Amino acid sequence: MQADRTGARRIAAGLARVCLLGAAALAWACAARSAVPTDPEPHTVPRDIGPTAAIAQRARQGEAVAQYLLGLLHQEGKGVERDLAVARSWFERAAEQGHAGAEDSLGVLHALGLGGPVDWAEAARWFRRAALQLYPPSQANLAALLLRGRGVEADIAEALRLYRAAAEAGHAPAAYRLGGLLESGEVVAADPAGAARWYRQAAAAGHAPAARALGRLYQTGRGLTVDLTRAAELFGFAAERGHALAQNDLGVLFLRGDGLSRDLAAAERWFRAAAAASQPEALVNLGVLLTQVEGVRSDPVEARRLFRRAAEQGDRQGQFHLARLLERGEGGEAELAAAAALYRAAAEQDYGPALTNLGVLHEQGRGVARDPAQAVRFYRLAAERDDPDGMANLAFSLQAGRGVPRDLVTASVWLRRASERGHARAQVHLAMALASGRGVPPDPVEAASWFRRAAEAGERLAQTRLGLLLEQGQGVAADPAEAARWFAKAAEAGDSLAQFGLALLLDAGRGVPRDRSGALHWYRRSAAQGRPEAQFNLADYHRQGIATPADPIEAYAWLWRAAAQGFEPARGNLRALARELGAEQRAEAERRARDWQPRPEQP
Repeated sequence: MQADRTGARRIAAGLARVCLLGAAALAWACAARSAVPTDPEPHTVPRDIGPTAAIAQRARQGEAVAQYLLGLLHQEGKGVERDLAVARSWFERAAEQGHAGAEDSLGVLHALGLGGPVDWAEAARWFRRAALQLYPPSQANLAALLLRGRGVEADIAEALRLYRAAAEAGHAPAAYRLGGLLESGEVVAADPAGAARWYRQAAAAGHAPAARALGRLYQTGRGLTVDLTRAAELFGFAAERGHALAQNDLGVLFLRGDGLSRDLAAAERWFRAAAAASQPEALVNLGVLLTQVEGVRSDPVEARRLFRRAAEQGDRQGQFHLARLLERGEGGEAELAAAAALYRAAAEQDYGPALTNLGVLHEQGRGVARDPAQAVRFYRLAAERDDPDGMANLAFSLQAGRGVPRDLVTASVWLRRASERGHARAQVHLAMALASGRGVPPDPVEAASWFRRAAEAGERLAQTRLGLLLEQGQGVAADPAEAARWFAKAAEAGDSLAQFGLALLLDAGRGVPRDRSGALHWYRRSAAQGRPEAQFNLADYHRQGIATPADPIEAYAWLWRAAAQGFEPARGNLRALARELGAEQRAEAERRARDWQPRPEQP
């Protein structure tokens, strides 16, 4: 059989790996983020601080608290002109009086280069001054610098001590960051259960990122017993507070019905909330929802825009899904060259499905010069990155000798690897290899097992072949009733051999009640697709008038069609029937036969 080509069928993918528990057909996008921030966060103006004029007057009079608040007002431009240099000067005045918040704010400005150049050493100096006053935010900010060795010599032990001190003082961000270090195991031994305790403390204080992180632990069962309902609650808590990653996570749970009732409208609403913040995983997931999920209005035009926004951020799944739409001409004109460029960009980020699809374009010569050898190289790279489609396509190329010397043994190795990862088409080809002994020792029992797995996944060829094995008792116990069930599935999907097999069982009453009318129906459908055995039996029904009025002209026409395909039994019956018909009847039958064209059924 000619090798089947498999394009990457991922969605995003990925909603991608959460980070999700077993996202299969769709590779839904997900995001894991380190709990340790790259930069400190500026202070914000507290609520209800009173009139700006009064604060300014008190600041000029030398009140440290007012000087700090006036610095915040200038930093944010609230009630006064935004001026970072002025903000810095007011923070310095307050800091000279030992105001810890002002010292911390100066550290933040130096760290972020606000109102002046970035100066990590100066930032560390100010954070240390406030930390000596046991000011929790500065303890956490100094800890972050000590972890990375920015402005100070790296000191992991001191960083952990400061984080713990700040966390024990009730500073939620420090508890969150400490939890992140324990979860990741990047600088200390991984301790997911310990991470959960710190996340829980921070979440109880209303810290949205910590709630989301705790939800992921409940979702994945790291350090905690899996509890999708609790995960959904925590994602909802963080999502309601505007946390874009949690909004995306919550959308995934609504889509999958994990921990709460499946609700596609709610999934779309939360994906849109996160996408409004340009969160790349949510942009991808919303695009996937609008193009690949049944029950949601299809909108490939909007999906193109969403995938493009993610792709412009360098997101490999955004690049991949935009390329798929451009390749297929969904949501606009097909743009094969642009699709190839996007697949290449995602492939350069080691994204297996993109490598596979880039290989398909090179094999077919679409958007790039046709180059089967280059296609094989891409398939191999994808296969080495554990992409089942890449494994399958590499195996198919090795079986056919396209772009690579034919090698049935190596092909069977890749077929098995793809099959074990649930690739249904690979399972069919592995089963066929095992049944015939091509590249592997023949093993009809294992062949039947793989045919069954692929059949259960909906592969109609596997359903047909499993039906044949069950009918004949090869590799499995003979069971014509089960054979009929599998033939029926594949027959409804348009497989002509399954239609013929089901007709035979109905004709003979094997495994099913005898039903000549049902047999006639399936003989007709199989014969209409050009299967000569079905045409031969259909001719016999017309000749004998079984379940249909006798019609020797129609019988002759079907025998003629079967004989024209080289089906030898039809030739003898055709000669015998020719002696029973007059010249005009034979001419009419032959005219019908010549005018007829097979009508393959689309699966």
